[in-house]
Amino acid sequence: MAAKPATHGIFPDPHVWPSPSEWGTFSSPATGGEQLDADHLFDTLDGRGITTPQGAWFVEIQSIYDEGLDRWIQLTLTGHPTYTLTFKLHVGDDASEAVRALSMWLTSVQPQDVM
Repeated sequence: MAAKPATHGIFPDPHVWPSPSEWGTFSSPATGGEQLDADHLFDTLDGRGITTPQGAWFVEIQSIYDEGLDRWIQLTLTGHPTYTLTFKLHVGDDASEAVRALSMWLTSVQPQDVM
């Protein structure tokens, strides 16, 4: 399965949301907040709760990988339902940008999008 090119995006695990044409892309420019290295971002996000009108989830970080100016975050959002995602931001984006983009995605995902 070929990955959809994007500047920023949330790319669900193919077993969770299989249609690449429906992968979401969200703008998340660096906000000038405190820039966190990958280890500190891991510590800041892991275990954090995210609540939207659709429900509540806990973030479980599996890995964070920096590649040039891109930061790839592999995570599970544990809730009902549970999602496994690979999430892309700029290296300079802070934890609030990650939470904002995840909240936007959780608000937009529909139950029929999940296998």
